[in-house]
This record gives sequence, structure tokens and C-alpha cells, in this order.
Amino acid sequence: MVAEKREKLGDEAFFETVRRIALYTTDTLWMEHLEAMDYLRSSVNLRAYGQPRADCGIQKEGLMMFREMEQVFKEQVLSLIQTINIENIKNTETNRNRKNSGEKRQFDSQSQRIFRIFGRVRQS
Repeated sequence: MVAEKREKLGDEAFFETVRRIALYTTDTLWMEHLEAMDYLRSSVNLRAYGQPRADCGIQKEGLMMFREMEQVFKEQVLSLIQTINIENIKNTETNRNRKNSGEKRQFDSQSQRIFRIFGRVRQS
């Protein structure tokens, strides 16, 4: 299914979409992981009363949580790739291309105005 979407979208659009999905998923999961690690750190004081080396257990638990986050990342990215709507991406690309060409025209006209202004300054 992933190969089919890649073929329909083309490499550039597909990889740009996957990159955005990966960044979004990483951001979301990382924030959740940091919150979980903060909670784990706050429980260190409570665990320290019962164990002579509570920090070792917490390090192992933190590593386990990180590995779990990595697995969830893979699952979520694959799940989101399967839900890519090809038509929406093609429309978005078309709009982006139109916007970029409009921005270029706007940039060119602004450049011409700037050159006219600086040309007047030099002549003065």
C-alpha cells in the first residue's frame, strides 16, 4: 500500500508528506515522553525510601519507555501513511506552485520598485 501511494504521488511529494508525518508524530510522542519522564523523576523520591539503588530501576524504566515510544512512532507513521489522501496532496501542491509563482511575480515587482528607489537615490 505504501509503494502504491508513493507511485501515485511521485517521490518528491511522497517523501515531503512522509517527512511532515514523521515530524508531527515525533513532536507529539516526544512531548508525551518528556511528560512521562518528568512524572517518573518526581517518583524517584518516593521509590528511594524503599530501595537502596532506586536510580537504576528508574533508568531501566526510562529506557523501556523510550523503546516503547520508538515502537509507537513506527506504528503511527505507518498508520498515517496509509491514510494519505492523494487528491488532497495533489491539490495542495498545485496551490503551492501557484502561490510560489505569485510570490515570484510579487518579488520581481518589489525588486523593480526597490531598484527604482535606489536608482533615484544614486542619481540625487
